[in-house]
Amino acid sequence: MAVANVVLPILADWPAKLTDHDNYRGAIYHLFLTPHAYPFLDHLLSWWTSEPHHLNLGLLTQTLVLIMRCSDSERIWKLCKELPRRQFHYMLLSKLATCAEVERDVKDALIQGLQTEKLEAGNLSYIAQVNDPRIRRWFEGQLDSPDPNIRLVAKRVVAKSKKWPKGVEYAGHPPDRSEEMFSTEVGLEDLRQLFAQLAKGFGLKVPVAIKTGMFLASAELNRWIIVHASNAAGHPADLWFRLEDIDTVEVVLSPQAGEAATTH
Repeated sequence: MAVANVVLPILADWPAKLTDHDNYRGAIYHLFLTPHAYPFLDHLLSWWTSEPHHLNLGLLTQTLVLIMRCSDSERIWKLCKELPRRQFHYMLLSKLATCAEVERDVKDALIQGLQTEKLEAGNLSYIAQVNDPRIRRWFEGQLDSPDPNIRLVAKRVVAKSKKWPKGVEYAGHPPDRSEEMFSTEVGLEDLRQLFAQLAKGFGLKVPVAIKTGMFLASAELNRWIIVHASNAAGHPADLWFRLEDIDTVEVVLSPQAGEAATTH
């Protein structure tokens, strides 16, 4: 905070002096990607309105998502409608959709985007965070999409309302990597193959509900999940999962730890 108070006021005057240097402006904008940049909202909106470089515009959009408050939502939503679309447009709209002042109009715009545009999984993952029954119904209709990434986003939306299988919990701590017996990164669609490999190599026994990996569809990114299991000889073991992005999970097998986990 102290550094931001000293540095940001100086930097705020520089983008206007660097009209021919896209990279320099981008470097300055990057330093405003902090919650401490809120006092410079007027500067950021001015840059967001006039910046010609699309990558810099995307960086400014991410900053607005980070610092905006609902008291700013009407002003920002008005600009969204007037200006050409910037990178991370749907990230910003998904944040605006949480503000009562513009919630209805923004959600209608999100629905229109779902119905009329061919959106990729990245944009859909932002929209999927918005709580609206129409959005949920749209994703329910995408469970059989030919695009595997869209299917994964759809599964995450549908899984939010479902309870995890018994024995699946968020861990209160990461696995002890010094004791791991096995670890890998794997795509969600390859989990069944991985469980077959673990059963063959370690005699690992896990319930069928776990083998589907469906519980990972509603998991938070970068948060460890633990499943208590056992091998064919009855020795306890822990399976750990950490969702790295919408379609990749890190898996660790270790001896069963004594500490309790926090429940989902």
